[in-house]
Amino acid sequence: MAAEGLEKLTEVPVEFFKDGSAFVKKCQKPNEKEYLKIIRAVGIGFLMMGVVGYAVKLVHIPIRYLIEGRDMRLMIEVGLLILLLFFSSYR
Repeated sequence: MAAEGLEKLTEVPVEFFKDGSAFVKKCQKPNEKEYLKIIRAVGIGFLMMGVVGYAVKLVHIPIRYLIEGRDMRLMIEVGLLILLLFFSSYR
């Protein structure tokens, strides 16, 4: 009875290992065209995440200043400074 339970317990990892090694044997390295496509997709993803993060930060700063009740002029100066830094990095 205990041996039967032990057999069931070891069956799943052994089967997983067999399936995994069969999958790895079927896999092949990407050729140059596929590799460049992957690099391009990852690069675009990084760029999009950066733009989204920047946009969220750009919107968050003025809202934070409005919630805290700080001077509106200071909020505008900070926003303009961020825009200046953003566009100056693209030269």
